[in-house]
Amino acid sequence: MVDYDETIVKLKNGEDLNESELMTLCCDGCVEDELDGDSGIWTQGVSTIIDVDGQLYRIDWSRGLKLSIRNEFYHQPYKVKKVEKVVTKTVTEYVEIK
Repeated sequence: MVDYDETIVKLKNGEDLNESELMTLCCDGCVEDELDGDSGIWTQGVSTIIDVDGQLYRIDWSRGLKLSIRNEFYHQPYKVKKVEKVVTKTVTEYVEIK
């Protein structure tokens, strides 16, 4: 079983985390946001943003979409900052002429 506090210490020290430690961070209460990415037949890309003492980290991983497919953690967390943008979107519609 993975110790959460030890995992946080390793994260703050810049040490590599194993798959169990990464999974613990992605499923814990420190999750700030979760962004769903592209979805395939077997997996979907996910980016989990976690908040550790006011510092944000991003963990990119793959969620298994079938019961037989495991979640996969290939990448280490990296620090990020939150940037909010206002976006204006133009939508084109084609309306029948009467």
